[in-house]
Amino acid sequence: MAKAAYTVTKNDMTELKALSRPPRLVKELLTVTLLLLGYSEKQAANYKVCMLVMADPGKDGLLQQMKNMDASSIPPDTVAKARTMLQECSLEKVLKVSLAAGGLYKWVAMIIA
Repeated sequence: MAKAAYTVTKNDMTELKALSRPPRLVKELLTVTLLLLGYSEKQAANYKVCMLVMADPGKDGLLQQMKNMDASSIPPDTVAKARTMLQECSLEKVLKVSLAAGGLYKWVAMIIA
């Protein structure tokens, strides 16, 4: 699943980190991303946690975690929750609010497909 992580670039991360008050859809995508990476619901819903994870350029950073993700290790209930959270979401809607979030949406969509 590492290939899926390449839908998100360092430039995308830079742009997303610059959003001190992200659009609702971007925040939901980041929440779902952290859930899929194994963070608790409380951690994933906390935008400060999202910012810290995005800011880390090392092995604990968001891009590296996405590249190292083993999609088969995600519990089915987490995948179901992610699908429910994003059922009203589409790539077109995401791109209207943030081009940088488009790659993140593609990654999430590949993981929960």
